[in-house]
Amino acid sequence: MKEKQAIKVPVYVAKFLDKAYSVNLSLYAIMEDLIEIYVDFRNVNDYNGEEEYLNVHTASWVSKVIGDGDYNNLFLLLSDIHRNGYESFEPSKMLVIYDTNEDEYLDKYFTLVSMKEAIQFKTKEDAVKFILNNYEIREIYSDED
Repeated sequence: MKEKQAIKVPVYVAKFLDKAYSVNLSLYAIMEDLIEIYVDFRNVNDYNGEEEYLNVHTASWVSKVIGDGDYNNLFLLLSDIHRNGYESFEPSKMLVIYDTNEDEYLDKYFTLVSMKEAIQFKTKEDAVKFILNNYEIREIYSDED
């Protein structure tokens, strides 16, 4: 007999599944909810708040699962998850520069862009170094009134 192997899913998908299973959603209802998230968030480049952030990434995951086809691949994967369970993993993370005045992200030219187009850094130190290499503080004469 074959041993059950839990399906690995990103932590944001696991959060969605935890919530869905906690309210006893059926496999069909889970699939419908994932399709709705995919349709609503697949072209979103920005987010407001934790829930939208998770939805943007969940939509991206659904897009990878369905590939160029239809929703059959999603159904098959959800069936495997239902049968074998799931295990979350933490995807790698990158840091980006966010302009709090404009509510946008910055690319390497300090142009306001979407979250997906923003320049990414592995460490906070790399991000700070990039900023300091591109900005300096200068002393100037102020106008006397």
